[in-house]
Amino acid sequence: MSLNDESIQELVIRNDENKDERIEFDEFVNIMTELISHSPPSSPTIQKKGNYVRSMSRHEIDELKACFEKFDKNGDGQISEEELKELMNEIGEKLNEKEIKDMMKDADTNKDGFIDFEEFKQLIPS
Repeated sequence: MSLNDESIQELVIRNDENKDERIEFDEFVNIMTELISHSPPSSPTIQKKGNYVRSMSRHEIDELKACFEKFDKNGDGQISEEELKELMNEIGEKLNEKEIKDMMKDADTNKDGFIDFEEFKQLIPS
């Protein structure tokens, strides 16, 4: 899936489940899942989040890593709060600082202030 303005807008509209014209964290995860898997989030290939990553092929893991690297703007192997904010801006979501911090809190399971690849993999919804 190419990431032009039209496809990003389509993803946002399709995944704004509560139609409030804002992307909540769960909706954001659905967008990322769709980008990673190249299939709708309701696809039967998406299983429980922990099991899904373990059952992915090497090619699928490579695609997931490439997606992570797109979000990791400075290439340090982590998604910072600022990179997350930039990403949300790119998909048309202007979130306030509290919303960004809440998203980071949900994703940053080891509480180091960053989303690493292992945490990113766990964002695959059940």
